Amino acid sequence: MNASGQANERSTRSERRTVPRWRTAPPPRPSPSPPAASEILDRLPDSDFLGALWDLPDDLRIAVYLADVAGYPYREIAEIMGTPISTVTARLHRARRRLRDRLTACAIRRGLVSSR
Repeated sequence: MNASGQANERSTRSERRTVPRWRTAPPPRPSPSPPAASEILDRLPDSDFLGALWDLPDDLRIAVYLADVAGYPYREIAEIMGTPISTVTARLHRARRRLRDRLTACAIRRGLVSSR
């Protein structure tokens, strides 16, 4: 091959680069759990969810809102809140656990699920 052939081959290779599979692969499907959490949430009045959300401390509520409602990535949430990413993940863990416990109790009271 000559020098111009090699240059053409290089440009063709760079044009053929593809997006890594982890960026294009569909997200993993959640494992089904009886009853599905989304079905229970659909049957709960919005007031139950909003009440549970507003009962959270401000730092937990803001983290949940930014991550789960607004869809911000953890890195951006950390920048917005002025905290390390590890603090964001800890706050989200605590907030989601509290929401799960509160909403499970609401669902049990309304007879949507049985107590365990």
